[in-house]
Amino acid sequence: MSTIMQHGYLIIADISGYTSFVAKTELEHSQEILSELLELLVSRFQPTMTISKLEGDAVFAYAPEEVFVCSETLIDFIESMYVAFRDKQLSMKRATTCTCNACRNIPSLDLKFFIHCGDYIRQTIASIKELVGSDVNLIHRLTKNHVTEATGWRAYMMFTEQCLSHNGLNLAHAHVQMEEYESLGEIKTCDLGMDPQPGEAQPVGRRSRDLVRSRPTPGTTRPRLKQSLRARQIRQYRSDGGLASI
Repeated sequence: MSTIMQHGYLIIADISGYTSFVAKTELEHSQEILSELLELLVSRFQPTMTISKLEGDAVFAYAPEEVFVCSETLIDFIESMYVAFRDKQLSMKRATTCTCNACRNIPSLDLKFFIHCGDYIRQTIASIKELVGSDVNLIHRLTKNHVTEATGWRAYMMFTEQCLSHNGLNLAHAHVQMEEYESLGEIKTCDLGMDPQPGEAQPVGRRSRDLVRSRPTPGTTRPRLKQSLRARQIRQYRSDGGLASI
């Protein structure tokens, strides 16, 4: 057995609606759809982050703290993954002529991100590698929360206070929520909705980026928002009947 203590970022990308999707659709097609979406997430995580494991409807990844030295790099990384996920849904919906429940319900799936910064141990036992530690437990506990109940969001980023402090992120006007877990106590989170709400014209990510106030890294400038690209994507999504809910 070998152990290596590290400090860095822990991120879980969790596909929303997975349980209902599988329960109400044909198993063969639903698994094919979920496999494609999980493969997309894995490809977007790598090589920036290392995949720890696939966890059913989620991907758990980690990276040393040096990877996201700029707060906006972290925001852009997550947003680009969400846009890629939506693009994949759109292409899958357009590419199929199948009318089974699984294919018709591709748009019912969404994506949530849980972001934490803390300590973890890379443990290897009998050639099987895994991450362990209190912070690893914490990020997994955060997937059971009350954000959707409080906000109605299906897609969002959840940052722990510890992550924001380490990265220099100041999320002005973000949804602040306290979550409480046995053995861990109260955890303060700051949450940003990612999908446009009904009647909202703002593109994916722009709302969350407008809420970000970061301490710029010396010698760097804040990148321009990709407003026209995001706007085109949302108009494309909304013009497609299959993804009208986006």
